[in-house]
Amino acid sequence: MPPVYGFGRKHRLHPDKFSPGPPATAFRRPPSPGPLTVPFCVLHFSMQAPFDAQFDQQGWPTLDDLRRADPPQRPSAAWFLLLIPVVPFIAFHVLYGLHESAGAPPDFRAGYVGGRVFGGLLLPLIAAAVFYFTTDRSSLAGAVALVVGMVCNVSLHIFVDPEPLRAWKPSWPKHSTSASPVVRSGPVVESFGAFDFELPPAWKRAKPDRTETKAMLLLGATNWQQADAMIKVDVGKPALPTARQTARAMAGRDGHVFDAPLMLDGVEGIRVQTPSDDLSRPRYAVVVYREGKVYLIMAATKGPEIKHAMKQVLDTWQWE
Repeated sequence: MPPVYGFGRKHRLHPDKFSPGPPATAFRRPPSPGPLTVPFCVLHFSMQAPFDAQFDQQGWPTLDDLRRADPPQRPSAAWFLLLIPVVPFIAFHVLYGLHESAGAPPDFRAGYVGGRVFGGLLLPLIAAAVFYFTTDRSSLAGAVALVVGMVCNVSLHIFVDPEPLRAWKPSWPKHSTSASPVVRSGPVVESFGAFDFELPPAWKRAKPDRTETKAMLLLGATNWQQADAMIKVDVGKPALPTARQTARAMAGRDGHVFDAPLMLDGVEGIRVQTPSDDLSRPRYAVVVYREGKVYLIMAATKGPEIKHAMKQVLDTWQWE
């Protein structure tokens, strides 16, 4: 039997022994390649060649390289959307700061407003940083925490002291028959929350010095210590059961309580007059009991006549 060559070695087949493999006649001829085989192979190798060249130069990445790789950067578009709530938030604190620092020197007002804006943003920024790092640097979580913190801050200010917003709100004359609001050409109507009235000429609105004082008007100065006259309204819980008893307590021994009541937009008030000639005690006062609260409308002076200014306040008084 002639020798059979395979894989570079010489083998002999013996009929009485098992051969190393099946005879060559047992294999069929492989089918010829189809017409699309060659184009697909050319396309595959042309696309694979750049990747093979890159890995030949840089080498295949190891497990340590993958561990040291930086985490994928998440989209930061959420931070740009924060400009929408941040701008009104800063405007809100600027409005409150200007109202609270009314009458102060300009340099003090600028510092006060800046400090108020910074203090308002401090806690929301801390909350945003905490949520950002505890959620694997999630920009969305940080943005949501910042917005929620700003909303809570604004809501707390509005709930505790809504007076600046009411003072900023434009005041229009009530009971107007026209479809569009008409601005008064005379004195300006100021709103003080539960009530509003016209400011007398030459009188300026000032920041109240106490929490129970809801309205304060000054004549001749921007603070009550240097003012020539003052009109203010105090609101609180009544200590006596009736308005007349409170009026008698305000009048004292040298004051006078008028018998005829005064109507303030449909609510009865008791008038009081004293011989006071300084700002420590009102010269004119009206005591009103309404919805479980006492309203003390008082006017004091160091010399200038204030009777007409007090009358204008009472005549234009309206309840909200």
